[in-house]
Amino acid sequence: MALLSDKTLVKRFLELIEDGSPDQIQRCAYKLSADRVFAAATATNSASAALGQVPYRIEPGALVWVRTKEIVKVPDDLCGIWCPTNYYAQRGLMLINASIVEPGYRGPLTGALVNFGRTARVITSSQPFARIMYVTLDQCVGARLNLNRERAVYDAELLQTLEDAPSTFLNLGSLHDEVIDKLRARLQIDVEEKAAKAAEKIDSTVAKAMDEVSSKVTKPINRGLVFFATVAALVLALKESGLGAWVATFFQPTDLKAEVDKAVNESLGKRADLAAIGLADFDALRKELRDLSARIPAGVSSVTGAPSASGAPASSGKPAPPPK
Repeated sequence: MALLSDKTLVKRFLELIEDGSPDQIQRCAYKLSADRVFAAATATNSASAALGQVPYRIEPGALVWVRTKEIVKVPDDLCGIWCPTNYYAQRGLMLINASIVEPGYRGPLTGALVNFGRTARVITSSQPFARIMYVTLDQCVGARLNLNRERAVYDAELLQTLEDAPSTFLNLGSLHDEVIDKLRARLQIDVEEKAAKAAEKIDSTVAKAMDEVSSKVTKPINRGLVFFATVAALVLALKESGLGAWVATFFQPTDLKAEVDKAVNESLGKRADLAAIGLADFDALRKELRDLSARIPAGVSSVTGAPSASGAPASSGKPAPPPK
């Protein structure tokens, strides 16, 4: 078993490749170019992105199927082996379905490319994405594959196959969305729980503050109510006991001048009747006058006069009673 060299590939080129160019032969392999790209997202669209003048952008994590421009042919005495190129591999684009091409096959090849990089990559028809090598067999196979596939039929079959294919490697896109949804739901639950706890804490703080304010406001009011209730109870008790009138006399103002004038006039009236009064009655009258004088504070005016400089009552202009 041996690999065909570039010289052998050139000699047998028409036997091995259709719609290609010998210029793509390099050492022991032929470089395959991209012609059309199929993605699961556009698998049902017959106008899938075609490579040519228009490049195709492969997003990070995306899985696309790239069909070769060339028609590959494998004779009965050879076996084809195809693999990725270093150019795209170094940029994160990996061919994940590299395999062998059995004897008797004729048709295009389709490579599954995954972008394992962090940034989007662009694949073009001018940059080969895979290589095929031919290996000689020790003898021809007993039953050749005998499979001849034209591009139109091949593309239709590929579109049908990709209807249920994932759009990302290992369906990581769906898994990513599922994880994001679960995280979002969990985050929503956490936010709601934290919001409920925060609201409960706020309500507790507000209630505590209200209790403190109410306590500070009602304590003076309660003390005032207790004081007035005590006074009211005392007044009611005094009224019920009959002491209210007696206590009221201490708060009623006394007209001392009117009291003195009344007493003096009564005394003068008694003086006018001295001639008819006996000695015993006179002594009693004099004693009464002395008691009355003792009740009058110093400096209080008499019936008609003002207090003198010495504090004694001024003369009223009437004769004083005769001495005893």
